[in-house]
Amino acid sequence: MRRIFEFAVSAHRPVYFNLGAKAWVTRYFKELMEILPMVEGVIGNAEEAIELGRLMSGSTSIEESILAMFKQRGRKKFVAITNASEPIVVGLLKSDGEVKIEKVGTPDVPKEQIKNVNGAGDTLAGSVIGGLIVGLDLIRAVELGQRFVSYYIQQSGGQYPEKF
Repeated sequence: MRRIFEFAVSAHRPVYFNLGAKAWVTRYFKELMEILPMVEGVIGNAEEAIELGRLMSGSTSIEESILAMFKQRGRKKFVAITNASEPIVVGLLKSDGEVKIEKVGTPDVPKEQIKNVNGAGDTLAGSVIGGLIVGLDLIRAVELGQRFVSYYIQQSGGQYPEKF
């Protein structure tokens, strides 16, 4: 993975990374510390982010973990962390070098309409990255991702409409 990231950076391409799973963060912490400086955006869930923050700096909250990720030098412009039905916590690097923490609300989906949450994080990550690629700003891309996820979790398995 490191070689792929190095190639993308040398070609001046954006690199985004989905943390993937708490077990990955724990098992591959050393490797993560090598590649995270090459990443422009990190997407993950609360469990993954808090584990990474704990290993990096002893952080115990999403916000502290986001700040710990930004303290590591590199290309990072944003970190977006989900927390089930709670708002997504987004850390944005401002032009003055400060990190702004914002929360982006999640659509209200009644529990009885939720059929499947497997893959919801990947759906969000792909939707956010897709939104960024087509030129949306980060907050709009996260909102787009939320729309896709709110639809996705109401389906049995990975189904998307022809028009969204």
